[in-house]
Amino acid sequence: MQYWKSALHNWKAALLQSLCRPATSAIFYAIITLAEAGDEIVSANNLYGGTYTQFDAILPKLGINTIFVDPHDPKNFEKAITEKTHALFIETIGNPVLDFTDIKEVADIAHKHGIPLIVDATFTTPLFAADH
Repeated sequence: MQYWKSALHNWKAALLQSLCRPATSAIFYAIITLAEAGDEIVSANNLYGGTYTQFDAILPKLGINTIFVDPHDPKNFEKAITEKTHALFIETIGNPVLDFTDIKEVADIAHKHGIPLIVDATFTTPLFAADH
């Protein structure tokens, strides 16, 4: 009986860990697909803690620098773009303060410069993030 209790406990722990990892893993793989050592990304500064740590502590170990900007004024993204910028990053709803970024305006800036925009939509569905 103890074996099964232990197995169930381990299964629950593994499930919880797997539910927390997909978003940050997807973000990581998107960034390292677009950027390499010496490149930069420009990111909103109102990020989930795990994403912020990834950008602030892990990506620099790979030589990828993150420029953090205040997303309340989308022009901050454009001001931070350099020839080394390979992506812009935002969350549909900033975590933990639950604020918003003008996705369309940041997307327009990304398109103008030919830079991919990565949007973490963990808190929203396509229905709620759609431009109506």
